[in-house]
Amino acid sequence: MVYKFGRDALQFLLPTSCILCSGSTLEGLCLCPGCLNDLPAITTSCSICALPVGTPGICGQCLQQRPAFDAITSLFLYESTVSHLVQQLKYGHRFEVARLFATQLFELVQPTDLQPDLLVSVPLHYARLRQRGYNQAWEIARRLSKLSGIPASHDLCKRVRATPSQTGLTAKQRRHNLRDAFRVTGNVKGMHIAIIDDVMTTGSTLQAIAEVLKRNGAKRVTGLVVARAV
Repeated sequence: MVYKFGRDALQFLLPTSCILCSGSTLEGLCLCPGCLNDLPAITTSCSICALPVGTPGICGQCLQQRPAFDAITSLFLYESTVSHLVQQLKYGHRFEVARLFATQLFELVQPTDLQPDLLVSVPLHYARLRQRGYNQAWEIARRLSKLSGIPASHDLCKRVRATPSQTGLTAKQRRHNLRDAFRVTGNVKGMHIAIIDDVMTTGSTLQAIAEVLKRNGAKRVTGLVVARAV
């Protein structure tokens, strides 16, 4: 335990190589300032689903059919460089990327009247978790919890039904795929829950989790995601 603490402290204090350009960074992150600044930040987006739009406000789709979640905030567009970072975390055991994402998301949860009561990571089914060995959303959420002081839970919401991969499915197929896939295991009545995930594509996963949280009494459900696919 002492060794692990010392190793993590050294990792934070000593220069590390940028995961993209191999340049050095002294900030305990895996990107140099130049590569970090080059990431495709989302500037103007729908205030509900985070879809990049030309003007501030609510997009046509959310006006037509209001989602179960109240708002999603995303850091980046899901483009090649961001995709590479996500894949490094998701499949490459590069947990320094989780620290990077958590540090960037921290800027979105500075104390406000709308600060969440609890951070909840998008859950993996136990079979997939056993296969991968970790949940990348939880790796982000627990680091964000440390930075922000907001409690986090990896098991308040559980995926109780194994579902096929969402890759390549239409929005309608994704919704059907996730029907009855999640269950809330604790008391969320009157709470503001923020769901943490790495990538939002159609929003079907966040929608399904928000629905079950609202049915169990959550007052507000928002999302903090690293990247938004378009």
